[in-house]
Amino acid sequence: MEIFKIDRISVKNFKSLADFEISDIPMFSCLIGINGSGKTTLLQFLDFVKSLMNGNVPQWVNEQGLNNVTELLTLGGERKYSIDIEIDATLGEKKAFWKAKFNTREMRCTVETLREGVVEYRYESGKLNISEPDKKIQVIDYGPSNYSGSIFSFRETGFSKFIRQCRFLGVLDPHAIAQSSRVAKAQSVSVESNGRNLSGFIAGLSADNQRNLLAQIQNFYAPLKAMEIKRQQFGWKSLLLSELEKSVFSATNLSYGTLRLFVLLSQQFTDDKVILFDEVENGLNQELFEKFVAKLQNYGEPKKQVIVSTHSGLFLNYLTDDQARSGVFFLYKDKIGHTHVRRFFDIPQMSEKLNVLGPGEAMGDTDLIELSDQLSD
Repeated sequence: MEIFKIDRISVKNFKSLADFEISDIPMFSCLIGINGSGKTTLLQFLDFVKSLMNGNVPQWVNEQGLNNVTELLTLGGERKYSIDIEIDATLGEKKAFWKAKFNTREMRCTVETLREGVVEYRYESGKLNISEPDKKIQVIDYGPSNYSGSIFSFRETGFSKFIRQCRFLGVLDPHAIAQSSRVAKAQSVSVESNGRNLSGFIAGLSADNQRNLLAQIQNFYAPLKAMEIKRQQFGWKSLLLSELEKSVFSATNLSYGTLRLFVLLSQQFTDDKVILFDEVENGLNQELFEKFVAKLQNYGEPKKQVIVSTHSGLFLNYLTDDQARSGVFFLYKDKIGHTHVRRFFDIPQMSEKLNVLGPGEAMGDTDLIELSDQLSD
């Protein structure tokens, strides 16, 4: 089975990620830490990188509720107007490395290097050099092209396609999840970061995938009997459901937790390679955690990389010790508000606790505020 995954992320000058690096990221990982430690910021950063490869930075900035892209820059110290980015990735049998400098004044990456297998791309001053073994260097002069984001937003490579196949789901809005979607004929839609367009997305799934999704949701929510998409005038589509011995009802009548399950489980059927879930446990009953953690560790076919943030120690209890050691990352801030990361169970006192406690019990037995202070000294 080919693996597509992000292996390493390095970023400078993005919000609290002033000089941040996380490496050896496994196929399933959990971000933990106190409120405001930077968990959401890290996931948002990956969504920002996706916007660079989509070439829609102004739209993305507007969707974040920001007035200006400079609001993404780290506060304090010497004011810089660029964001430095490095990402290592595995693309099937190839390794990739991308380095870029995003200029907030020009709204694009002014310098980029991409190594993808044996091919290397270098972009600077409007010129893209492409080199590979035993071939003459190819030079493409784009001149003063008018674009936002990355040069690879229109010069597609395996890496740029991979980054566009990252899906970020943040704080899900129950009203957005349950509302009807308007979809043009033969158009496919994606679920947005707040859960909007779920009904339109499900309508675009094959009949087999719709049945598979229903069966998986029934595994978590047994009363659910049937699911259908009601097609209305002008391309509107609504999600209708029925429970045992009950008539058909709209998704607007479902609980927040069940609506979240629809969204979280539905993304297995996308072409996306990396799924990012913020505050993944919100709205879910604790008795579902064991099955849900098992599902996240084998998410999609082929298997997708999953990165989640969580506040729940119980959620971690369903990881093996080896999974916890490799995949639980503790984010914390230093005295000036910059985010750093450590593997949680590489911290000596946490490693000792894991010898006698479960991963979640070890987390619950630890004052995370005090631990953050110790690590930031």
